Amino acid sequence: MNRITQRLLVFFAIPAMFVILSGGCRKSLNEFSFSYSMESVNYYKTAVSFYGNKTWKIETHNYYMDNHAGKREPAIREGTLTEEEYKTLKTLLTKCNFSKVEDSYGFDKDAGEYIDDLLIYQVHFQTPEKNKFISIRALGNHTYPLPFINLLIYVNTFLEEHKEFARED
Repeated sequence: MNRITQRLLVFFAIPAMFVILSGGCRKSLNEFSFSYSMESVNYYKTAVSFYGNKTWKIETHNYYMDNHAGKREPAIREGTLTEEEYKTLKTLLTKCNFSKVEDSYGFDKDAGEYIDDLLIYQVHFQTPEKNKFISIRALGNHTYPLPFINLLIYVNTFLEEHKEFARED
């Protein structure tokens, strides 16, 4: 093998090995939990959780009606994600670089006298390596990373498609 061929092999082999090794080091998202909740303080709360084993759980709490009835009766629904739902969710979670998302939004401003009318959103993402909590108070305009917005759009669409809570009071 001549010297030029050897140099060409080294020139192409090193970047190829780097690509293979870096791709091999990226961990697949298999063990995770992701939760998202929306709450109208003292009135209503909806929470959805997704798990790495392809299961999901939606809980709806109507605090206002429960307080009048003197009992707590959350509507709880559980299910299994379809392959397409699971693949989409994993893709969105992988693209969402949670380290670029702040821990809280909207809590640096005074809520004023209308604290009971506020909407609070909470996000929790957990893997064996990561644990991220995000709290959002719906006051004013906030800027979020686009992958985080896409994830929340998907979760809200999922909630809309899977809401079958006919509560009998």
